[in-house]
Formats: sequence, structure tokens, C-alpha cells
Amino acid sequence: MNRILMMLVAIACTSMSVSAFATSQLFTLPGCLQDQYGNQYQNLHLDREHHVVTGKVVAASCTDHPWTMVGSWANQRGSTILELSVANSDATRNCVPIYKLKGPYPTANWYYDDGFHLNQEFKYAECGTDPPTLPDTDIGSPRGMKRSR
Repeated sequence: MNRILMMLVAIACTSMSVSAFATSQLFTLPGCLQDQYGNQYQNLHLDREHHVVTGKVVAASCTDHPWTMVGSWANQRGSTILELSVANSDATRNCVPIYKLKGPYPTANWYYDDGFHLNQEFKYAECGTDPPTLPDTDIGSPRGMKRSR
């Protein structure tokens, strides 16, 4: 009886560790994501060993050049937290030099060099699915937050 009980405990422990491993390995991204302003995060590639995401960004309001992007993800309290850092390679334009999108995937919030800004939470959509896109009002997106004058 003890031998059977020990075998059941061993099987349960093995299946729990396999389940935990499988859960951490299940995170996937489509090849292209879009935010609420129509910016596209293209050619997304996951380095599963290091939890790094790479790709390029085509900003809807600054379309003359692609932006550089690198990100990471981590499993935290049952969610996968995705963080993408995006850099403007042509800082002479009217767009911010850098911004970050962070949150439990598939949602995220915008962060700028001066910190987090409210009312910009969104849910990523796969490119080509025609998500509701907010008009560029110069109040958010790669243009940054509108400053008081």
C-alpha cells in the first residue's frame, strides 16, 4: 500500500512540474500585433530561452521610418506580462524618442520617459483583424502625452 501511495505521489509531482513547464512554454505571439492607435509591431520573434521579443515597429503617426523594438515577457501570478520597449531612430521628428508598452498580455498600458500615463490601456489585436483604432489626437501614441502650455 505504501509503495502504491509513493508511486501516486511521484506521478502527481511529475505531472505538476510538467504542467508548470508546459504553461511557461505556451506563450505565443502572432507575427504582427497592432495597438489602439494603429501602430504595428511586425516580424515578432520570440527567443524562448531568454524570454526576449524582437521585431520592428511601424508607427501610424510617424510613418517615414521603422522604429526599433525589443521586449521581454515573464509569467507572474498566472498572467504573462509582456513588455515592449520602442525607440525612435529619428528623434528630430515630432514623436517621442522612446516609449514602453507593458501589461498582462493581451492588454497593455503606455509608459513614456516621464512615467506611466492613465487612460491609455488597450488590448492588442492581430494585424489585419481591423481592430477599433483611435484617431491620432496628438494626446497619446508615439507622439507622447500632450503637455500643458
